[in-house]
Amino acid sequence: MTTGSPPDFTTRSALFVAPFLTDPDSGGGLVSRMNLACLRRAIPRVEALALSRATSGDGFTAIGNPGGPLATALCNLFLLAGRLTPAGLMWVLRRVRARRPDVVFLDSSSLGWIALLARWLAPGTGVVAFFHNVEFDFQRERSRAEGRRYLLSAAAEWVNEWLTVRSAHVLLTLTEEDAQRVARLYGRRPDRQWPVCLSDAPGAGALPDPASRDDAVLFVGSGFFANREAVAFLVRQVAPELARRGTTRIRIAGSGFGRADWPGELPDNVDLLGRVPDLAPCYRQVRAFVAPVFSGAGMKVKVAEALMHGLPVIGTPLAL
Repeated sequence: MTTGSPPDFTTRSALFVAPFLTDPDSGGGLVSRMNLACLRRAIPRVEALALSRATSGDGFTAIGNPGGPLATALCNLFLLAGRLTPAGLMWVLRRVRARRPDVVFLDSSSLGWIALLARWLAPGTGVVAFFHNVEFDFQRERSRAEGRRYLLSAAAEWVNEWLTVRSAHVLLTLTEEDAQRVARLYGRRPDRQWPVCLSDAPGAGALPDPASRDDAVLFVGSGFFANREAVAFLVRQVAPELARRGTTRIRIAGSGFGRADWPGELPDNVDLLGRVPDLAPCYRQVRAFVAPVFSGAGMKVKVAEALMHGLPVIGTPLAL
């Protein structure tokens, strides 16, 4: 496999390394699990390493992550990113040297040191790197929204994405927009797009009769900065306008969006639902899905889920 050649998925073994694999509520976790499932359909032996403190399962081995802001900052000082610790880096490299997999699939662009050192330790192993989004841009926008404490993370992300682009044989992105941004930022165009694939949920697709649905719209997302920005827009600008025009309610579901998580007053037509174990009823009870996304990149998985449930989507260009 040479730099820029397509992944050779006729190979016999792969090592899959992912920061988000065990995240239950995030779009990144869903995408990671779908990527792993696709690899396992194509390659006979796939070992999965999760940068996580979760308990190892049948399908993966958890090798830890920083576990807190201070530890993350220390890792960033050592130019590590993507939830990778020094111990985690050594764990992965020992696996690469011992197993000599045909392919190392890095399910994040933030693992540049693994891309570089894996090629040095196992010259015959192909390295494939997948961009969930352009992480440097994500952390830079986060520092603007939440404070300069994230500038160190942005610097570490830039170093790692630069190493990834220089070291990986094949680069994959979710969207053409991300591919163009990677090319402008790091001087190499990714080799192909690898879009999100979702399995249909039972009962998804056909909506109930419109007369049985509530006069409401839905937003779903976990409580990271781009989603908080979207919720603030819904609460402060959209909700008052809807109240003046009629009775439509805004429902907001996701970790970090319970009533106790919102510091200010809430308009009467906004419902903060918090984490919902099963989102299917939420999708099926409303008339539309709203996605006022102004920051971030990659694929908005909740938009894909809303479409899967047959809902019309009202969103910004970045959300679509």
